[in-house]
Amino acid sequence: MAAVYSQGNQERFVIYANTDNKHLIYWVNSTDQSQNPVQGTAGVATASPLAVTSTNDLLSLEVFLYYMDHNQALNRVAGKVQGSSIHWYKNEVTSAPGLLSTTLMAATTAGRKNYVYYIPDGQTRFTPFVETIQSNWFQDIAESP
Repeated sequence: MAAVYSQGNQERFVIYANTDNKHLIYWVNSTDQSQNPVQGTAGVATASPLAVTSTNDLLSLEVFLYYMDHNQALNRVAGKVQGSSIHWYKNEVTSAPGLLSTTLMAATTAGRKNYVYYIPDGQTRFTPFVETIQSNWFQDIAESP
């Protein structure tokens, strides 16, 4: 479970992996609290760790969701807050080393770089995976789950 706050409309968004048989990631906002699937996340691993980071100013909120897929690869889905909703774009498998199946995950943003901390497969220490935020992450809309 993870959360982000949109300063512009004072909306809180909670993102979580559901335990249903669809194996999807969902989001809800603090107003209507209805469950909405994050498009493109049908490959999420059972009990996947989630990490969310964002860039936030008064005009917009960009959301970056990281999770582990069935192959223990680190995936990213970028989204933009539009009113009380999040518009999600394409899911991408990152170039990061694979995740240890029991790892936890955390993320933060500094400038235009995302830092995702987790334990890679075969390692014993948290290691940051760093990637620069790209504008093309917001071009292709994800397929429906």
